[in-house]
Amino acid sequence: MSTPPRRPLSWLEPATKLGALVYAIAGGIIVWLLVDVLPRHIDIHITFH
Repeated sequence: MSTPPRRPLSWLEPATKLGALVYAIAGGIIVWLLVDVLPRHIDIHITFH
């Protein structure tokens, strides 16, 4: 018996790398929003009250 072809794995590898990149970018945006944007809105609400 010969070894199974590795083409599906090599086709899947860029997809998983792209998915990891998308998750990393999304995580970075969420962290940036939590650290930068939300405290500014909280400060604005506190100053308005």
